[in-house]
Amino acid sequence: MRTNRLHCIHGGVRRAHGFTLIELQVSIVIALVLLLAVCTLFISQRKTFSAQNGLAQLQEKERLTATLLAGIIQPAGYYTSPTTSSRATALPAVSGIYAAGQYIVGTTGTAGASDTIRVRYQTASGDGILNCQGGSNSTGGNKYYDNLFTVQTINNTKVLTCALGAGAAASTTAANAVPLVDGLQSMTVNYGVDTVGNGSATQYLTASNVANWNAVRSVRIVLTFVNPNYNASVNDGQPQTIAYTQIIRLMGV
Repeated sequence: MRTNRLHCIHGGVRRAHGFTLIELQVSIVIALVLLLAVCTLFISQRKTFSAQNGLAQLQEKERLTATLLAGIIQPAGYYTSPTTSSRATALPAVSGIYAAGQYIVGTTGTAGASDTIRVRYQTASGDGILNCQGGSNSTGGNKYYDNLFTVQTINNTKVLTCALGAGAAASTTAANAVPLVDGLQSMTVNYGVDTVGNGSATQYLTASNVANWNAVRSVRIVLTFVNPNYNASVNDGQPQTIAYTQIIRLMGV
């Protein structure tokens, strides 16, 4: 009877044991696979976020540039009192730059340089028409603005800039330009010329081929931006630059 009791007691004890070496190795392999999957997902998400962020910045620069250029170029040739004065009076001649009444001029870039475009218009005090540096006329009388757009290299980065003339007799140069938008590679400008006298552009020409600047009715601007997602060391099909084209109708002529 005693023996049976001992046998029951010892027989009811459950022995505990740990993992075997093979089980540990399998567990480690599974953990490493899961960790690798998590790391791969994190890297992929990070690349996607970086690409989307770069694209968003590029699109914002394109929108900003489009707004700036359209806002300044569209009023070219505008003057305040067409019933009592003429464009030649409102926009007098500037030696070597504008003839009387001329409202637009440009240059064709050479040796890799970008084109330039220059427009002017007259404003009335308090009318809210802006110049390319964000100012407006508050002089109490009429004033005209002369705006020169160029692409310059500033701190090793090409930037769209605008210089502002100081008056009818003043020459605007790129030296007093204010930076507007960075990340550009180049700017190409073609001028829509009315060759038949119907008020609309019938042919687009480079600045060096425009014979009559007072026949310009629109401009076509191609801005080439540096692609923020381009990586020279990675062959992922991304282009090095992205071109943005804008056609602007001159409303003041």
